[in-house]
Parts: sequence; C-alpha cells; structure tokens
Amino acid sequence: MWGYTYDCHLNRLIKLQKRAARVVSSSPFRAHSGPLFKQLNWISFSDRINFNSCVYIHKSLSNLCSIFSSDFFKHKALKKTRSGSNKELLIPNTRLTVFQNTIFIKGVKFYNSLALEIRESKNIKRFVKNLKSILM
Repeated sequence: MWGYTYDCHLNRLIKLQKRAARVVSSSPFRAHSGPLFKQLNWISFSDRINFNSCVYIHKSLSNLCSIFSSDFFKHKALKKTRSGSNKELLIPNTRLTVFQNTIFIKGVKFYNSLALEIRESKNIKRFVKNLKSILM
C-alpha cells in the first residue's frame, strides 16, 4: 500500500535489499542483483510492491476484504467489441500528479497488465501462485 511513492524514497531500501542478496549469497560487490534474486528465490522490492498491491486488489474484488475497500476498484463499463471484453479495472481521472503514485493508479495499471486468466482466478491461492511465478 505504501510502496507507491517517489523513487527517491525507495532507493535506499532497494539498495539495502541488493546488498543483502550479495551478502547472503557471498557474491562480489559488483554482482548483478537480478540473478541473485532468482538464485535466492527472492522478489525484488519493486515487484513486491506490485505483488502486494495486486493481491489486495484481487481480494477487494473477490469481497475478501472489508466493504470499504471493495468500493475503490470498479470494472470498466462493458462494451461489446469484436475483440471481446478484457474486463479491465477503471483507472480514475486525477488532476494532481501526487495521486499518480497511488495504488488506485499504479496498482490498477499493473493489475490490468496481468493476463486475463490470472485476473479471473476464483481462488486466492491460485492467484498468488500464478502472480509469484510471473514476478520471479
């Protein structure tokens, strides 16, 4: 929820995670972190933010969260087209750039970018498993 902020606030945490991966795997200082995360089965910090946001959104849409949170995320109006409906969530219009870094904008954009089969998962465990397989 709180991960969608300006990059300058997250850079320190991202660097600490990369440093921890190098220490745990006994890798050199200049080793790339991507292969280390795969070796350790870790999800990067930015992917962890997207993961938690998607799980929250999916739970809200499945009525597994409070009623308050289920009102935040709405599906776009269904229009009949030749390509069919992709059942995307509505991205609210905002005037201020400060709202561009919220779960309602960035989280919904990432959720909409997921494959339809993943978004339509009825079981939360299956959704989490499929989402982890994409991010790892």
